[in-house]
Amino acid sequence: MLAPINTSFGNRIGRFTTIYFNDKAYVLAGVARNEKEAEAYDRYFLETAQSFHAMTEDERSLARPLQLKITHVDSNASFSTLAGQSPLETYPEEQLRLLNNMFPEGHPGKTCCLKSSNNCFPGNFFTLS
Repeated sequence: MLAPINTSFGNRIGRFTTIYFNDKAYVLAGVARNEKEAEAYDRYFLETAQSFHAMTEDERSLARPLQLKITHVDSNASFSTLAGQSPLETYPEEQLRLLNNMFPEGHPGKTCCLKSSNNCFPGNFFTLS
């Protein structure tokens, strides 16, 4: 369905699609920033809605969230070394520092517990819930 919508770009015509799946309804809305390009983007909004499906087992394994872990590190630990062992793909050292309130500087103490994500580095892991 096409309908008018007030956006941060101004009043636009938006594409709204409702997907019913199991006992839920999902509403997708698509709006082009430039109103003159709305027609060109409309097919992408429709394709997105049409691609909706139950996740396969392969997709489920890819969609597993990172979990917060706590590990003990020794006095030789550095964020640079720990980042090299981390599964975090982008800015692993910076993310580890942020998780541990040591950004942009700081070093683990002599015997320290650090927060990390899914098997970031060897040690005793405890899942926080």
